[in-house]
Amino acid sequence: WETVTVYGCDTYNQWVRIDLNVKTRYLRLEVADQGANFSQIAIDAYSPRGFAAYGEAIRAAERKTAEQKERLRLAREEALQRPLIEMEPYGTLSLVDEVDVAGDGSAHLFAENPAGASRVETILGRPARVLNKLENEVPVISYRLGQHKLLRPGAAYVVVVDYPEDKPRSMIIANTGNETIRGFHTGNTLGDAMHPKYVDNLNESVTLPLSGQWESWSLLTQLHDRFPEIGGLRGPKPRPLTPEDGFTVSIRSSPTTNTRAAKDRRGSGIKRVPNPSPATMPIPTQNGLKPAMPTSPIPTPPRRGDR
Repeated sequence: WETVTVYGCDTYNQWVRIDLNVKTRYLRLEVADQGANFSQIAIDAYSPRGFAAYGEAIRAAERKTAEQKERLRLAREEALQRPLIEMEPYGTLSLVDEVDVAGDGSAHLFAENPAGASRVETILGRPARVLNKLENEVPVISYRLGQHKLLRPGAAYVVVVDYPEDKPRSMIIANTGNETIRGFHTGNTLGDAMHPKYVDNLNESVTLPLSGQWESWSLLTQLHDRFPEIGGLRGPKPRPLTPEDGFTVSIRSSPTTNTRAAKDRRGSGIKRVPNPSPATMPIPTQNGLKPAMPTSPIPTPPRRGDR
């Protein structure tokens, strides 16, 4: 125990202020002799400086609550004015959020790793952000989608990435909204890393025709209630983001030693639109769109020697 102060009980029938100004879990009072009489003790939990900090914390919480209410009000107004778009095979969707990746991306918390991992070029008449080729590093660009957009956990959304199909390229897209990592490739790229970690590779160079136009890649997403800040999180690690914070979409590629056939990786826009009902999502067929499964059996591949 440490002696903080000594008081001689010199006054009668009035409060006396005794400043302690210590941080402690326990406080012990000792009566030194029979003349030390008192009837009441009031202990302040905070020192003057601590009480001022406590008051500021309360005011900061009140400001945060007021700002959140204002964001919700603006989000409700914005939700009523969202444009409707047609997108096969999902049907009519409302556009929740959209990113021009050729811009500075500050409104969507743009980040790139390593620094200077991307550049902006004009491709097929539109500006696009291009991932630079790195020999021993993985270039990544990421954006936060749906921040303060009234996202609903458990609801179905569609993530769309627009890209130019003028050259062979391969890219990997990580979506923390449902913690998925998916890749696709165009042209005669390998479609997989040549030397991936942890898993076997499935490299196959197929000369796919290039449309010479801007195309769209989409992913149907059922939104989680908590998200990690970056994609590819393993195990029971913290997932601090909520639907109000939005979720992160990242575009990355493998080092050039893993993707020899790829020219580069480019993107122009990232969109996220809700799907009205995943249970009734139409299935593309040769005769149009209809919610039905194929009626013909899957053909059996020919055996060796069959003609």
